[in-house]
Amino acid sequence: MKAKTLLLLAAGLAGINSVYAHDVWLEYKNGEYELVYGHVDELETLEPEKVRVIRGFSNNGKELDIQTQSGTNSMKVKSKSRPGMITINYDNGFWTKTGPTTWENQSKRNFPEYLDASHSLKFNKNLMAWHDDFKKPTGQRFEIVPLESPLKGKNKDSVKIQVLYDGEPLADAAVEVNGLDDSFKTDKRGQVRVSLNGARSLQYIAAYHRYKLPGHLDADEISLSANLVFQR
Repeated sequence: MKAKTLLLLAAGLAGINSVYAHDVWLEYKNGEYELVYGHVDELETLEPEKVRVIRGFSNNGKELDIQTQSGTNSMKVKSKSRPGMITINYDNGFWTKTGPTTWENQSKRNFPEYLDASHSLKFNKNLMAWHDDFKKPTGQRFEIVPLESPLKGKNKDSVKIQVLYDGEPLADAAVEVNGLDDSFKTDKRGQVRVSLNGARSLQYIAAYHRYKLPGHLDADEISLSANLVFQR
């Protein structure tokens, strides 16, 4: 794994503006789906070798064969028939905070002193069409499940979702929309209704969860992110 350094723009950046908010999703470009990495409206360099699992589902809910084409910093995702949903698991590796605004994409064991160290795992879900089967979990370790279609109705301004960790509802999970509004929290059933942005075509809903790794040699905690991405 190649080492990478991330310099945050300001020492006060935290929460959704930190390294943990970097995510992956698919964007439709020139008739093809291309995997991208970064923040909403601020893309960064993709590392295709960090992709672990890609699954595709047709618009009738059946599993699809998925093909990928990778370049040095790019990955295109294709299927023979139109997909209804594509899911991606992305292992972003170990990140060690070595200074107030600096993160290194390396294990904490490489630094005699550090401020924070985590293993970053990302779980992406791209919704292209709707089928009621998409209201069911796909089995990702951390995932957002739409409990209703977010695609129906041009004037629909919200969608109800459920956040699952290891297949179980996750209460009090932080949820953000379009990288702007992070005021949402899941209830005891892991559910929350979130607002959509009528001024944007790309809709991006993300959830975050962290937990400690006592005694781990490479990281002090796991940092999980899940997103649900679709066009309106």
